[in-house]
Amino acid sequence: MSLQVTLPDDSCLKLPDGATVADAAAAIGPGLAKAAIAGHITPADDGDGALVDLSHQLSDGDRVAIVTLKGDDPVALDILRHTAGHVLAQAVVRLFPGARYAIGPTIENGFYYDFELPQPITDADLQRIEQEMARIVKENEPIARADLSPQEALTLFGPHAGGPA
Repeated sequence: MSLQVTLPDDSCLKLPDGATVADAAAAIGPGLAKAAIAGHITPADDGDGALVDLSHQLSDGDRVAIVTLKGDDPVALDILRHTAGHVLAQAVVRLFPGARYAIGPTIENGFYYDFELPQPITDADLQRIEQEMARIVKENEPIARADLSPQEALTLFGPHAGGPA
């Protein structure tokens, strides 16, 4: 069995059942597969589109646009900033045992994160954090979106969450 999706130029792409946004990008070409950071999907039975991660499974008839950092797409920039915030949080937690994080939203010109730390961050710490972020990026760990209940989130992130653990 297979499914067919429509691309932004109205061409059609046949893929095996269970194919993901990443699979669609790879079927189009290796350069796009490497550059892809998300997808914009409009299901055949719904006029409203949604931004989805690369592991999102496609359905027959979906309209698919691959999101990359090429160009000046504000959606792609927001995704990059959001991901950078998560990398920052991971670096801080690695470097400062006992660190707890609260919120880390993207903002107009970047992103920020609120942390509760055992000691104030120094200028030297900022350099260490930046170096740790570079190491984390180099590890190239897969990033997957997960929908969690509040209890599941506390179980997973409890030791580091800014709320009650």
